[in-house]
Amino acid sequence: MAIPILPIIGAISDLASPTWEIYRKATEAKRGKRDEQAKEALAKRIEELEDSAFEQTRVLSELSKDLNDFAQAIQEEIAGYQKRERRLRAAVYFALAVGLLSLGISVMALLK
Repeated sequence: MAIPILPIIGAISDLASPTWEIYRKATEAKRGKRDEQAKEALAKRIEELEDSAFEQTRVLSELSKDLNDFAQAIQEEIAGYQKRERRLRAAVYFALAVGLLSLGISVMALLK
């Protein structure tokens, strides 16, 4: 007895077409969902990077201000040391002049 194959193939074909369509749509939906999740993750990461860059810019700005204050303080210290050096130099020259003057007076007193 022969088994009628054509009607079975036709029934399987009628069943397989909608099943394949449902599978394809489900796969596209998953792919679309994954793409959407990837876009959301990317957007979140970009936002985090922007926040991080803003924070780093703020920190660099503060460091720049602190460095500028430090440089000004060092310049003031250098100016103070230069002023003190000028006063000490003037005192040394004055002491040297007084010493030479006293030496001259001593020599004149010895020669008389």
